[in-house]
Amino acid sequence: MPALDVSEDRGPAPRRGLDTGVKVAVAALVVAAVAFFVVLAAGGGDEKGESLTPQTAQAGQCVDLTEQAGRIDLTAAGCSRPHDAEIVLTTAVGEAIAGPAELDDAEGVCTGLMDPADVARLADGGTDVDWGLLIDEPSNIDPTDRLVCYVRAADGRLDERLLDAG
Repeated sequence: MPALDVSEDRGPAPRRGLDTGVKVAVAALVVAAVAFFVVLAAGGGDEKGESLTPQTAQAGQCVDLTEQAGRIDLTAAGCSRPHDAEIVLTTAVGEAIAGPAELDDAEGVCTGLMDPADVARLADGGTDVDWGLLIDEPSNIDPTDRLVCYVRAADGRLDERLLDAG
């Protein structure tokens, strides 16, 4: 039997379909990633916003409220969709509040600190509102603590901004 000549170079073995399969797989991954981000942007982006604290909340923001065990959490919401409340004032507590007992009168505290023109716009705006007040530690008030005043519709959710932003 003659010896097999292994020194002969026959070149690379032909590749059948490997390049096409890889291209199809990469294309499918790209399409899936794009579809994921389109769905996220279209539907998920407005559902749940950023969680806010008294330090990060700003007047003019629309928010959804979650109440758990006596604690109120604020989540940023789009003003063009139904939302729970609108922040109408943020400020340092400073000398505005003499003690924790005043926190029971959110409307009195907030309207006393707000621009009278904004208070009048809320009163004349046609929406009956309930007032809320948020502070990090109401039992241990410090003049540098942030105070957040918000209003919500007395009969349900808000559909638009009550005060002009800015």
